[in-house]
Amino acid sequence: MMSLKSAADTIRFTTQKVMRMATGPLMRRYKPNIAPFTKYRQLKATFYTDPLYGKVPSLLGNKLAQIFTSGDFIFVSPMKSKADGGNGLVDLCDEYGIPAELRYDNAKEETLPGTKMQRVMKDFYIKGRSSEPYTQQQNKCEGQIRELQYRTKRRMVKTNAPASLWDFCIVTESEIMSRMSRGGRRPGLEILTGDSIDISEYTDFEFYDLIWYWDNPDAIDNPCIGRWLGVSHRVGSALCYWILTDKGTVLSRTTVQHVTTDEMKDASIADKISMYRNNLDGSLSDPQYISTESDFEGFIMDDYLPRERDELPSNAWEEEYQGPDDLPEVDEIDGIHEDGNDDCYDGFIGAEVQLPDVSGNSRLGKVLKRRKGNDGETIGSYHANPLLNTHEYEVEFSDGSYNELTANQIAEAMFSQIDDEGHHHQLLSEISDHKSDGNAIAISDGFIKSRSGNDVPKKTTAGWKMQVEWKDGSTSWVPLKDLKVSNPLELAEYAINNKIDREPAFHWWVRDVAKKRDRMIGKIAKKYVKTSHKFGIRVPKTVDEALQIDKETGTDFWRKAIEKEMLNVRCAFEEKEGLTPEEARKGKVLVGFQEIKCHLIFDIKMDGKFTRKARFVAGGHTTDPPASLTYSSVVSRDSVRIAFMLAALNDCDIWACDIGNAYLNAKCREKIWTKAGTEFGSDKGKVMVVIRALYGLKSSGAAWRAMLAETLLDLGYKPSRADMDVWMKPETNPKTGEEYYAYVLVYVDDLLHIHHDPEAFMKELKGVYRLKDDSLGPPTRYLGANVEKVQLEDGSVAWSTTSEEYCRAAIDNVEKMLELEGTQPLKVFGAKAGERPFPAPYRPEVDVTKVLGDDLHSRYLQLIGVLRWAIELGRIDIITEVSVLSQHQCNPREGHLNALYKIFWYLKCEMSRSKTPNVGRLVFDARQTEVDDRLFPRSAQDQWNDFYPDAEELLPPNMPKTRGRSVKIRTYVDADHAGNLATRRSHTGIFIYLNNALIIWYSKRQNTVESSSFGSEFVALRIATELLVSLRYKLRMFGIPIDGAADVFCDNQSVTKNATLPQSVLNKRHNAICYHRVREAQAAGIIRVGWIQGEYNQADLGTKTTLSTKRRYELVNEIMWNDGFTSLD
Repeated sequence: MMSLKSAADTIRFTTQKVMRMATGPLMRRYKPNIAPFTKYRQLKATFYTDPLYGKVPSLLGNKLAQIFTSGDFIFVSPMKSKADGGNGLVDLCDEYGIPAELRYDNAKEETLPGTKMQRVMKDFYIKGRSSEPYTQQQNKCEGQIRELQYRTKRRMVKTNAPASLWDFCIVTESEIMSRMSRGGRRPGLEILTGDSIDISEYTDFEFYDLIWYWDNPDAIDNPCIGRWLGVSHRVGSALCYWILTDKGTVLSRTTVQHVTTDEMKDASIADKISMYRNNLDGSLSDPQYISTESDFEGFIMDDYLPRERDELPSNAWEEEYQGPDDLPEVDEIDGIHEDGNDDCYDGFIGAEVQLPDVSGNSRLGKVLKRRKGNDGETIGSYHANPLLNTHEYEVEFSDGSYNELTANQIAEAMFSQIDDEGHHHQLLSEISDHKSDGNAIAISDGFIKSRSGNDVPKKTTAGWKMQVEWKDGSTSWVPLKDLKVSNPLELAEYAINNKIDREPAFHWWVRDVAKKRDRMIGKIAKKYVKTSHKFGIRVPKTVDEALQIDKETGTDFWRKAIEKEMLNVRCAFEEKEGLTPEEARKGKVLVGFQEIKCHLIFDIKMDGKFTRKARFVAGGHTTDPPASLTYSSVVSRDSVRIAFMLAALNDCDIWACDIGNAYLNAKCREKIWTKAGTEFGSDKGKVMVVIRALYGLKSSGAAWRAMLAETLLDLGYKPSRADMDVWMKPETNPKTGEEYYAYVLVYVDDLLHIHHDPEAFMKELKGVYRLKDDSLGPPTRYLGANVEKVQLEDGSVAWSTTSEEYCRAAIDNVEKMLELEGTQPLKVFGAKAGERPFPAPYRPEVDVTKVLGDDLHSRYLQLIGVLRWAIELGRIDIITEVSVLSQHQCNPREGHLNALYKIFWYLKCEMSRSKTPNVGRLVFDARQTEVDDRLFPRSAQDQWNDFYPDAEELLPPNMPKTRGRSVKIRTYVDADHAGNLATRRSHTGIFIYLNNALIIWYSKRQNTVESSSFGSEFVALRIATELLVSLRYKLRMFGIPIDGAADVFCDNQSVTKNATLPQSVLNKRHNAICYHRVREAQAAGIIRVGWIQGEYNQADLGTKTTLSTKRRYELVNEIMWNDGFTSLD
């Protein structure tokens, strides 16, 4: 039963397209297929349809395909004739659902009553609409056909597939297009259905891939070789695919596997593949393999055939302008082409401008279209600033030749050839002649007397013209006054060389311009010289140059460096005796091997002795190994901080080591060889097969990691599932009798060992690898940070890190950079500016200073990167300032760069304090702090069960047994509501402690605009909850006991009450996700939220740049350790 209101609402929210009438007796059976549309999903979308014609029949006899699209979703149904278009519509309805409306052209197969298309539309209640004759642009399917045709062409060319498989390829391509994100939008199929899309079936194979498949279970030749043609959705289970057999037939099979590269190198399998190809060629009457774009054009139509009932003009396919499209809806405009991914909205296409041809000559060219890679994706990346846009385009020149240029090249040419009003101007090649008329002033009349009696040149350009040859080959006479404005350097140089610089029209300005020119050239020359030297010592580029330097200087520094390096790496090569490089390149002896170039790179160490250093590296950029052979991870930074804290918590010590020539311990995973150079001595010119993982190879990192993993496994260590570069082993501390886990942290070849006796482990490791002597022992530096052991005021011992050396080196680099370019030094900001990173009133988002040029833009990005790493090393006091400046990396301004310089000045002043200098010290204090439980509202668990009955913390099923002393998590959360004056987005700040050690710090702009501080604080609290869930998982997988729920401190009382009181009600529905995520975590015992006053919330430092200097100073001293300890090093 339902109420009248429920019944009325039900009728309002549903449809009743089919009804039974009981006005007469039941005289006969109803039709069995009554109201077929009720079985299908109803799609709230307008579809467009049009056929795509092929010039050759496909393997299955298809001659065309019906295309259906709703925008980003596209569906293809291959057909044998145009009359089968209705079958394609049935397939669309069967697989995905019934369109609300279908729009089509004026073809009789689609519009005439009684056709299959019209019958299906009638049966399925699909509204139809046809476009006007001669108005192709009204059918939005046309654009999708062009895109689909292009992608299919690229895939057929890339895979060298037979022409008769075009229907399989175009179906596969359409399915991929519907499941891929375009322009940052959700996949088209997800937009259409609302369901999350699983792409598992499309990730394993490429179209026309060689595969193994299992045919008849009783067949003796299983597995068989075939070709992958796509996903067979309507046959079998998931992961069932269309397979092309050697007989030219198509099967559907689930048991399918790749033919690997290694298998192809096997002679017996290579013979099978060859036999398959021969049999397939015989089965296909005319294979017509597609290996070039011209081949593709031969079997699929570029343009669309005219409809039989349409009388089209003879030039219909020249795409004449037919008038504007219908205006899009507002919601279509909002998300359109934000990343510039669609050609139809590309401002470069169609542009005619002077551009370089293949030979480098500047000529008039027309931009035709964007270039796309073999994967169908646009080459390059879009940027709103045209000069930073790297999309590639095809350009046609007047002689019919083509060239491929990037967007920034075209933009630079366009901008260099127009003025501020968009008028075209030409590029100067050279000044070839000059002339003057009666208006030119004579030399004798070229001066006037000043009041002091001095001769002052007259400032005039009257009467002179210059003959100019432009880069397009044309010449013209240009008034001197115009050329002086556009090309002063070239004009001054011409005047001096042709001895007319004493003429009054030139005399008053030429010498000044020439001096500027000389200064610019001088700076460039000095910079070039300095790049070839380091510390004033010449750095060679080749082995021969290094030996020549030794000869000239009467030393052997570089020779010794080369010999030392080659002594270490010689084991990485195996000589192929009797084999010449020419024979090796033929591939008959070294089957499957690739030749690469190897070379030595040279450097000078800053060790006080200026030690020469040589490193032998391989040209790994020329190889293309699979990703599975190249992936290699490193330990995360928060895992390192946790390890430092655990060492103090469990009374353990820490040792570090650096494994020398680490990669050379591992076997090379690639088949490569090189020709020995001068550095090989008497073996020069011989063929050397690389058998060890050389530096420079893409696979070397992964090969070394796999080998080190075997060693650690042999020593009893197992990787943690939370961080595969943290290895752990159960141990018992003989001093205390307590059980704990020993850990090994791996960062490539740098290892940290946490153990009660780490030296014993290092001795075992030393028996396997060569450990650098100067790296063995308690760590003093790790990942750029200074490390030392300290004693706290109560006598306990802890480990600490500082960023002092890193920051000082960074500041020195900035000061040298400013000095080199003649810019004012950092000290001009003054002592007052050194009290904070940048002034409190300064807001980067409303800065309107001049936009930086390319060089300073690059510097800005570099300095942002430097400061970000300083924050990772512990400079928490600049985290918010760097975060807000990082938001302007795409378009930085002079004010932003100046703010960065002020941050470096602040760091210098902080580290130079006379009392307690702030060197960015973090102490990983393992002591637990006392927390007042009265800060956290108490709620009975049964009250939470009423709202979240299934709430519980999900514990990893494979987590190790806990060992060692427990840790307590403490978190501070804050949000600066609407802090960004330009976008009114809020800023989140989160600090997470383990015991009294700061482990995680987070400062970032929120992704949404919140209308109240309540909303922004809840968003911050939700982010903190997710970080805590992740941290708790990591701690459990490290085997660390966790002491209760994580304490979370927030300074917003409304948020605290809503998060902690079960009976509280959310009035702001748009915050529901954050609201329930936090409350469920509270109910599950993951967190407990307590309110504190704002003055005690440390997260203020991570959200606001407007804090008073005094408040900042207090927070920095509370978080960072500037006193209260004694160094033990």
